[in-house]
Amino acid sequence: GTVAALMSIEKGAPATAFVGGTKNDIINDFGYGFMQGVRDVNAAKGANLGAYNAYIGDFTNSPKGSSLATSFYESGVEVLFAAASQAGLGCIDSAKNNDKLIIGVDSDQYAYYAETDPEKASHIVTSALKRVDLALYDCCERFINGTLTYGDLDVLGVEEGMIGLVENENYKALLSEE
Repeated sequence: GTVAALMSIEKGAPATAFVGGTKNDIINDFGYGFMQGVRDVNAAKGANLGAYNAYIGDFTNSPKGSSLATSFYESGVEVLFAAASQAGLGCIDSAKNNDKLIIGVDSDQYAYYAETDPEKASHIVTSALKRVDLALYDCCERFINGTLTYGDLDVLGVEEGMIGLVENENYKALLSEE
């Protein structure tokens, strides 16, 4: 949300947007974090950037993802974030077709397209990463060492290296220093 909001303000866009696959706890967490980022940027910059959100209804309907993204882009959105698995690939198609920007999810989606469709890749600013693999590895390690506690809630985030953003060459090329 922070990256999308900062880039949107720089581009003079009135709003940014989040597109989720379905309404479930994990996708809602992505959306909530996105909205927090937009809120924080608005407060820090004295801005009034809008933030849309919509859900595709599943994780497979790529045409619906494309349609939702296109409607946001046509309303003035310059940068959106999609957390929608295969349906989110339609959002990436829409970013390319509308010459807009998108933030991917779960893996470096820029790297995925860099060789096969460089034009599409050029529209992917970054990707949000949730490193479930590292969290599971940590739990297994604590289990083997006899230090894993049961019934406790572990909150893992940026500080622990469990979530973050891909900072590849496209990210560095598209984002200003600010």
